[in-house]
Amino acid sequence: MAYQVLARKYRPKVFEEIVGQSHASVSLKNAVTRDKVSHAYLFSGPRGVGKTSTARILAKSLNCRNPNGGNPCNRCDVCESIDRGLFMDVLEIDAASNRGIDEVRDLREKVKYPPQHGRYKVYIVDEVHMLTDYAFNAFLKTLEEPPPHVVFVFATTEAHKIPQTILSRCQRYDFRRIHVGDLVDRMKDVLSREGYPEDEMGEETTAVLLSIARRVDGSLRDALSLLDQVLSFGDGAILPEALEGVLGRVDAELYLELGRVLQERDAGGVFRFVQGLLDRGVDLDEFYYGLIDHLRNMILFRIGGEAWKDLEFPAHLAGEYEELSGGYALEDLLRMARIVEREEYAFKTSHQRRFVLETLLLRLVLLDRTVVLRDLMERLGPGDRQGDRTDEEAGDEAAGESKEARVTRPKHPISGDAPADERGLFDVIGGSWEQITAAVKAKKVGLGNFLSSARPLGFEGDTLVLGVGEGTAEFISEQLQVASNLRLVFDVISDLIGRKVNMGLAVRGI
Repeated sequence: MAYQVLARKYRPKVFEEIVGQSHASVSLKNAVTRDKVSHAYLFSGPRGVGKTSTARILAKSLNCRNPNGGNPCNRCDVCESIDRGLFMDVLEIDAASNRGIDEVRDLREKVKYPPQHGRYKVYIVDEVHMLTDYAFNAFLKTLEEPPPHVVFVFATTEAHKIPQTILSRCQRYDFRRIHVGDLVDRMKDVLSREGYPEDEMGEETTAVLLSIARRVDGSLRDALSLLDQVLSFGDGAILPEALEGVLGRVDAELYLELGRVLQERDAGGVFRFVQGLLDRGVDLDEFYYGLIDHLRNMILFRIGGEAWKDLEFPAHLAGEYEELSGGYALEDLLRMARIVEREEYAFKTSHQRRFVLETLLLRLVLLDRTVVLRDLMERLGPGDRQGDRTDEEAGDEAAGESKEARVTRPKHPISGDAPADERGLFDVIGGSWEQITAAVKAKKVGLGNFLSSARPLGFEGDTLVLGVGEGTAEFISEQLQVASNLRLVFDVISDLIGRKVNMGLAVRGI
């Protein structure tokens, strides 16, 4: 007999074997047991989570010659015929290729005839959202008042595309993405039934299965398909090398290595790291996908506690992640994650992905680290706190100079020759930029939104330079030329750091 892939070989046969969808399987089993079956069902949810398998089990339960507590026996001629797709009273229709009004009219004519071999005629319509509007309209009357011997089961991945008139005539069950832990358990069960020794399902095997489960986005069918590939790669064994060879996933050690490069702020190391990825043949798309996961793991460990155990995190990596994440402030990890998430589209649509990745990682290396304001204020001393006006400022007021003018005119350049407390000012502004933009937004939403798209680049003489996208630089610059806007920005900064800020502000496209 020809080899049968795991996803087909171990397709659920009874309601209890449906993974992660107990809300649907229990309800349907009870409906069959109590003879309270609806004339129409809608199963919606992501691909590979059991919609069609559940529909087939329901069809077998309704026609089985020897039902067992709401489940089919899976041994009678009816059950075997349905499994092979040969039973005349159970029809599976692909709406993607039979989506027109003519096909629906033909179906309306056929439902009038009673079943030939079973108790019910069951129509399983897959991807039902692909039917045309005219086809849906032609279906309405039949769906509302079908013959008593007919049951419709609609399956779809996009329920929002189905007209409300159809939805209101169906019992709806929303199938969920299957939890990572349930996927791992199911794969272990399949391996056991395939003769894989249970005593060999150690930490390394679990790590591979966990990587598969996290990759497939809740789809059991996809998980079993990848497991098939992994077994083929290892000639029947599950090898850690399959993560890179088959799944294309990047070894976690590479992300830990990158974490150390970022922690040491090694700009040159970024280029060596990316070159190493290319030398190993790593797919940069896969690397980017894993980078988001890596930063998520770092945030998780930086928060602390043992929450990672609930998220099925590989135990053998916990110690390294805990040590590495301890070298970062939580705020810095959140900013890194937002940058990576925000640049994902630009990376995936670029024809120069290596360069885009290198510049992105450089931004993470050079990202200004968060500074604790209390520590800086202690270094500044009481003489520099807000409310301590200098003689120069008092003279400005006596001369009739406006507050707006004083805010935009620097007291003295903030440069490498400035006092140490002034040189530390940029660290505070950069590290607290999100707090600053949030405070501005609370007072003036539009201005706060403009600033949230910018980031501090540094000082040029006595001017704080903000970097923004090329397309918005001119517009944001015009907004910051408005005296009231400028005053608001520097008032917020002054309140935040506890001292008067007196400098210029410029905008540059990046």
